[in-house]
Amino acid sequence: MASSSQPRRNYDVFLNFRGKDIGNNFVGHLCKAFYQASLRTKELRKREAISPSIMRAIKELLIAIIIFSESYASSWWCLEELAKILECEKMNEQDVMPVFYKVESRAAKH
Repeated sequence: MASSSQPRRNYDVFLNFRGKDIGNNFVGHLCKAFYQASLRTKELRKREAISPSIMRAIKELLIAIIIFSESYASSWWCLEELAKILECEKMNEQDVMPVFYKVESRAAKH
């Protein structure tokens, strides 16, 4: 039985990405794999505002996957989500996983 101190989670995985760069194929494959593993995913839909419900979903997540792409940092929406994800990671010990999509990480250069 789950502990009553744990929040009820609507989603297990939150995807943070710039849709313009990623397209539906990559995210679609991720979502399908998570579904097959019985993990519920949440990501912003096109033109969906960052609302209290999105911030609540981020707060309650188990894993955040941040997909860094070529123009990721030029998206105010992505950066707002990222700030909330990192804030929640510190407070709730959530797992945050970066994915570099068609870009090279600085760590990979060393």
